[in-house]
Amino acid sequence: AFLGVVLAEDSEIAKIAEGHEDSGAGEAGIKAGDVIVKFDGSSVDRGDQLAGLIQKRWPGYEVEVEVRRGEEIVNLKVTLGSP
Repeated sequence: AFLGVVLAEDSEIAKIAEGHEDSGAGEAGIKAGDVIVKFDGSSVDRGDQLAGLIQKRWPGYEVEVEVRRGEEIVNLKVTLGSP
């Protein structure tokens, strides 16, 4: 499955460097600078952990994603796409 984001390379956390507008993440409103803290109910501490969670899902699967945007927590529903 495909979320539609590029993670920041210089970050240990799942910080978004870029979101693809025509992806599930883009359509849900995930933006550059957001930090994914939960994915489908699982806490996310690192980018590689997020990748592992995504790999366990399939295209068309809808997930709840919790992001930290500045000091605010935002909950979004994202439909995963095909890579």
